[in-house]
Order: sequence, then C-alpha cells, then structure tokens
Amino acid sequence: MKIKPNAYLDTESTGLGKDDEIIQLGVIAETGEILINTMVKCQGDISSEAERIHGITKADLMDAPGWPTVHDTLKRVLEGVNKVYIWNSDFDVRLIKQTSERYNLSLPTMKTVCVMNQFAKHLNNCRLAIKSHTQY
Repeated sequence: MKIKPNAYLDTESTGLGKDDEIIQLGVIAETGEILINTMVKCQGDISSEAERIHGITKADLMDAPGWPTVHDTLKRVLEGVNKVYIWNSDFDVRLIKQTSERYNLSLPTMKTVCVMNQFAKHLNNCRLAIKSHTQY
C-alpha cells in the first residue's frame, strides 16, 4: 500500500456528551487538497450550547448524508495516510468512535497526533526558555 501524505481532521458535534454525534467532518491532505468537507445528518438533537458555538442547526442537516455514508468515505480517505493531525484528538476520536458505534460501525484506523498537546508542549518549552533567560 502506498503511503499517502499526512492529513488534518476536524469535527463539529451535537454536544460534548457520551451520546453526542458528529454533524460536520472535514479532512484535508497536507498538500491542501480537500478530502472530505461534509455535514452529517444526526439522529439526536443538537445541544443549545453546541449550536451557539458552531451555528449548525438540525435544519442545516436535512439533506446531509448519514454517518454510515460518511464513515465509508472516511475509511477510504484515511487508508494509507501516514498521520492524522487533530486539535484535541481525544475528543474528536471519541466522537468518531461513539458515532460509529451508534450505527454498529468500527472506528476507522488512523494514527493520530494531537495538535493541541503538541502546542501545549511547545508553549511550555517557550515559557521555560524565557524563564531561564530572565533569572540572571
């Protein structure tokens, strides 16, 4: 299998809980090519807090594909991708998993890198470097 370039993934969801679902999915290749950019029809309701953050309503999802269709596309797109970079990967991977389980589908295989954690480590290293330079 030919290794594809890295990819970047982001989701929006109906909320933060264990029963919430993905309602928007985007995946781009490191080349900038858009691999997936779709809304996803959900079974449950969108929490008012989530709607206030992302602005997506149930009406926006009326003509969107359901998760089984998007899941198949996601599996195909991620096949052979080296790494998938995700801001707060624990959250997005959990939402992908629980949305998939709702439809008796498996979690697509992916090697993830949490961009949020990488940024936090970098920021902490910068703070330590600044602190060591100001202690003279």
